[in-house]
Amino acid sequence: MGWLNSLWNGSSTLRQHEAWVLSEVAGQLSPSGADKLRQQVASVNKVQRFADDMEVNMYHIERGKPQFDERLCFPNKAPEIRLAAVTMRATGMKELVRADVWLAHGRVFSIAFSCAPRLWANVSWTSENVRLSADPMERETHPIAIAASRAQQDHLERWLDVDAKHFGISKALAPAPSDLQASELNQPGYALPTDLKELFQVTGGFLVAGITVHGPSSLRTVIVKQGEFAVIAESPNGELLALRRDDRTKYWHLSPEFELPVEAGRDLRSSLQAFLQRNAFPS
Repeated sequence: MGWLNSLWNGSSTLRQHEAWVLSEVAGQLSPSGADKLRQQVASVNKVQRFADDMEVNMYHIERGKPQFDERLCFPNKAPEIRLAAVTMRATGMKELVRADVWLAHGRVFSIAFSCAPRLWANVSWTSENVRLSADPMERETHPIAIAASRAQQDHLERWLDVDAKHFGISKALAPAPSDLQASELNQPGYALPTDLKELFQVTGGFLVAGITVHGPSSLRTVIVKQGEFAVIAESPNGELLALRRDDRTKYWHLSPEFELPVEAGRDLRSSLQAFLQRNAFPS
């Protein structure tokens, strides 16, 4: 808590919930990694926020230009890499919020929230899950955390057939099909539909209009009365597009509004399009 207070009340100009996310990530790092993260955040003197504060970018500015002390950088200096994903819940709220923390060239650079933090003042948070996507202290970079190229992102937008101006894809990760070996779906009972395999060959996950579409490394499972489901996409208000264990023929829509899972469709693209139309928050 002392570390959190120093981030929030110091020179960094971070807001309370932003500093809290970084402190949760630091708790998953090695002592040396957590210390570097603390020093990096302490050096931040300018914060820019975009897309209704859903994207937060951090800088150290000297004489009007971004500067950064190389001694504070992590050994992993990939141009852009996701460090961690934090699933969190505010006190008194049932909805889950996801925050992705990104590094750029060895320094913490960005936090991307799954929904706009309009009502987050003076609330406390608990973390449901903190998942590291990469070890910043290792020079080798796991390919799942590498940002997708512009061409790959354009391909996703064409495939999903969305209005890029209002429902543009962001924070897309490069494909890493080999990472499926370590995912939630690599276990008995889950037979991947062909279209889901094809998606994983194109991307390691992305955000679109506040909705998280998971890649193989960030998939999670939920258990309800009707069985176990792997979450393919989720919205900030708790709605899920999922694949049911032992059934590769269709996708399912799970919602707090529904008593039972509802069939979403038999192909991924149309199921995801319908899920987007129901739950998206246009930018």
